[in-house]
Amino acid sequence: MLEPRVLSTIAELEPLRERWETLRKKCNASVFMSFDWVRLWLRHFESVASPRIVVLERNSEIEAIAPFVLVVRSSMGIKIKRLMFLGNSSGAAEAYDLGVMCIGEERKIVDGIMEALREIDWNLMQLLDMRDESFRNALCERVETEWQIDRPVRTSCPFVNIPASGDIVALAQSRTRRKMKRITSTLEGEGRLHYRLGRSPEEVIEAMKIYIRHHRERWESKGGSIFSDDKLASFMLDIGRELSEKGIAEMHEVLIDGEVASQAFCIRDGDWMRAYRIGINNNFMDFSPGYLVAYVAMRDAQKRGFKVFDWGKGEEEFKYLMGAEDRYLFGIEAKRGQLALISKIASLPGIRTVVEKTGVKESTLKDMYK
Repeated sequence: MLEPRVLSTIAELEPLRERWETLRKKCNASVFMSFDWVRLWLRHFESVASPRIVVLERNSEIEAIAPFVLVVRSSMGIKIKRLMFLGNSSGAAEAYDLGVMCIGEERKIVDGIMEALREIDWNLMQLLDMRDESFRNALCERVETEWQIDRPVRTSCPFVNIPASGDIVALAQSRTRRKMKRITSTLEGEGRLHYRLGRSPEEVIEAMKIYIRHHRERWESKGGSIFSDDKLASFMLDIGRELSEKGIAEMHEVLIDGEVASQAFCIRDGDWMRAYRIGINNNFMDFSPGYLVAYVAMRDAQKRGFKVFDWGKGEEEFKYLMGAEDRYLFGIEAKRGQLALISKIASLPGIRTVVEKTGVKESTLKDMYK
């Protein structure tokens, strides 16, 4: 039989390392679902997110892993127990291209995941940023038959198909292309522009410290940097160290007048190069340094034979100006128990008007979804 287990401690993960990675590679799952990423993420955020990792086994062979976590908060006297994929909605440590890693018969695996979901104590489930694949569709259909569904969720995740040859800058829109050529020509002609690539753990860590400092400086007057949270800063430093030790993470840097003007923290993931974080030094905004480092990273990926340059989640304009097109990730949101009942009552016409006028709805939703 296909037996579901729910792992609720980090210690329970360690014996699964080899089998976890074997399954991930068979499924071609993203680096954000790798054993090392999951273990490190849980170590840094265990104070706010508890593992609820579902493992389906048959005769000691793992056929599916769903890396869920549970986050518990209270709002308006209601305890909100949110079940989500590890890495969903976590600022600098956010992950995407998620899902359930599985091999074997789809229907039976969906049955096993549903059995585990019934046993886990949640009242808000947000399974977001999933690839558009058959298993995701089958699981969402089953969830919809059992619990109150809010709405389907679709997130843009721009990417560029990297041509095998030719100047990568040709992918950019014409105005962006001309601007980049003008800036590059001017700075190089004056001997002010240089590039640096950090691959060793020591190089990546030092570059990451600069990235975090620049981010804090850039966002200080705009509500504060996400790196004001030491957990996020610590996670970025550790993931940089761990992935660079394995030879799959690197930091591209553009230097102007000897100072770091922009950075791209990139992660190799099969034949994809993922631009996980882009950083900019406020002192060099007049030179569009973000475009320059993007060009350098894309050009390097082309030379090394990568097929796709992944820009990550978000519809920032610069991605499209650099030639990106959209792909989409999908999610589902569900409620049950007291939260589902409150949601239904709040949607009744008369009560909805009162709730909206008093602002209770906005306050509760903010706590639910943050």
